[in-house]
Amino acid sequence: MLFRRLYQFMIVYGVFLGLLLSVKTGLSLSDYVIPGIPLILDTACQVVGGFFRDVLDTLFVAVLGQGISIFLAFLWVSWAVVPPGPGP
Repeated sequence: MLFRRLYQFMIVYGVFLGLLLSVKTGLSLSDYVIPGIPLILDTACQVVGGFFRDVLDTLFVAVLGQGISIFLAFLWVSWAVVPPGPGP
């Protein structure tokens, strides 16, 4: 399901990027208004490392938080299920 959503996003993103670049070409707009493909690729190559590291950091925090919440849920369930000891 996740890969299907990613493919749908990439298709929509690619279609609209193509539309934007065709409008740029059709109206003879300069690279100042809408950058061309070489400038887009150059910028992507320059910033991909930083974004990739940030994505991994965010993923690590999400996985760690999920693990902590699962641990606390098991702790809560085991505490709530344990029958009380014998009375005095």
